[in-house]
Amino acid sequence: MGTQAATLDIAAAYRTVPVWPPHKRFLVVGFDGSFWIDHNFPFGLTTAGGVQGHVADATIDILHAMDISPIKKWVDDHAMFRFPVAGGVLGPDGSLSYEYLFDLLSIFSATRPLGIPWHPEKCADFDTIFTYLGFLWDLVYRSVSLPEVKRLKYLAKLEAILLSLSRSPFMSQKDALGIHGMLSYVTFVIPHG
Repeated sequence: MGTQAATLDIAAAYRTVPVWPPHKRFLVVGFDGSFWIDHNFPFGLTTAGGVQGHVADATIDILHAMDISPIKKWVDDHAMFRFPVAGGVLGPDGSLSYEYLFDLLSIFSATRPLGIPWHPEKCADFDTIFTYLGFLWDLVYRSVSLPEVKRLKYLAKLEAILLSLSRSPFMSQKDALGIHGMLSYVTFVIPHG
């Protein structure tokens, strides 16, 4: 097949976008009798997502201009795909190797002047199987699944809720919202197994 994807995550994405100086007076935080001015957009601020999204969109436009494409993103998570430039070369062990136009170091070099702080532990090199948005993607088998650790975590959470409901027909709003969010999330992969 030869098609591969790398995943990259911007470290503290919302803390990397500076606030325009005249607007800093609106982002004052009070703590322990003192007041602090926030110099970067805080996570949770209504407009922060849009501002951070513009930065991410501009980054993708720059990478596209450098022939690093296609790229999918959701907020600060990026999946960058690459395709072989020619047919595979058969190695002595029977494996195929391919040539590509770019690699992960190319992406890091291209974005270094932009000051994008890629998270060192949340970036994964190009492969045919990768985790993106919490799902395990397999390009060879064209499948999407929950990683085993997440599947077991969600199963334990669901079993705890069911056990709790067997004792009492009531559940807290927080638990109901939590289980609803979890089930809404997994419905993307469960119908197809």
